[in-house]
Amino acid sequence: MVYAVFLDILGTTRFFTSLPDNYDFEQENRPLISSYNLARKTFHQGISSATRIASGGLVFRASFSDCAYLIYEEPDSLLMAIHVAMTIFNGSVPVRGGVGKGNFGLDHTIHIADSTSSSTEASFYGSSIVRAHQAERCGLKGFRVFVHSSAAQPLMDTHKGLKVFPVRDWTGYEEGGHPPHKGSTVIEIEGECPSEIKHELCYIGSDEVDIYFRGLDMIQRCFPPSYKDIIHYEHTKLALNRFQKLREQSIPAAAQGPLVTSRPVSRAVIRKNSEKNGPKRNI
Repeated sequence: MVYAVFLDILGTTRFFTSLPDNYDFEQENRPLISSYNLARKTFHQGISSATRIASGGLVFRASFSDCAYLIYEEPDSLLMAIHVAMTIFNGSVPVRGGVGKGNFGLDHTIHIADSTSSSTEASFYGSSIVRAHQAERCGLKGFRVFVHSSAAQPLMDTHKGLKVFPVRDWTGYEEGGHPPHKGSTVIEIEGECPSEIKHELCYIGSDEVDIYFRGLDMIQRCFPPSYKDIIHYEHTKLALNRFQKLREQSIPAAAQGPLVTSRPVSRAVIRKNSEKNGPKRNI
């Protein structure tokens, strides 16, 4: 069995359907398409860097226009890859993901192009792929990575149930040196959630939570959300606040690093969404 990760850029459906049908994508200097291209390039750079740094046990990687699949045999490498990817996406790309465990099959991938047309075929499949996609599409909100029940316990066992790593301690490292990075951990989701999606990744590793708060503010400035989309930002703030709270509860104060003040979240927005028959699928 293997672990599958599905990562997806949020908002691309609404972005492209908002453009005129006769929109000329060749004019990349247009502000709208330039912003999308920058986000897309950052996304694929993040995927490439994550799989290069966390290459142990990597079985397969497939990247498409606004999403990617990663297949790993080693849970440690998977948890590190997601931490690296989410760190690179931070401040640049709104991404949500899912993780599943199961079987995996690979037939072949080919790309054929000539002067008039091109054809691409990517043939891979398996229950791990299905469950990772289900986790990402579970209906919960925010720039987060949700974990299918098939993968939750094995991933938690990787770090013996540790919920959050302490902030990296730079004491004793000479100039140019640095303490090792830590990967993601698995924590339970608070509140209502689907029956097979009870956990998510705390992807901050040993970084300070405030780095991700600042990155979220940058994404919001680059991609001003509509009223319907603001809930993703609010739920991301809730998740980051919880990461910090868990760190404070589980780690001695001396090891926490600088204390980060929790950011305010609009409870009215969250309450309005939660009253509408529970979690809904994001399009």
